[in-house]
Amino acid sequence: MPWGLVVRMLGVHRRPNTLRADRILVRQCLLARGVRDVRLEVEGFHYRDMANVPSWRRMLGIRVSGARLIELAIELFTR
Repeated sequence: MPWGLVVRMLGVHRRPNTLRADRILVRQCLLARGVRDVRLEVEGFHYRDMANVPSWRRMLGIRVSGARLIELAIELFTR
């Protein structure tokens, strides 16, 4: 991650709620029973919880990739 140094310097990764919404999304995706469930969780996160993600995180790209979560789900559930 190219912004890793900046994040470490600011110390924002140590704040307990910094990645809370992302952790909840990943946890929900781990409980999914199929690709459809993962897509629903990612879409719900995008529309429901993205407002809770600080704008500096979105600008720096420090967030969970919904597209990558869906790709992983497709790989997992199609094998």
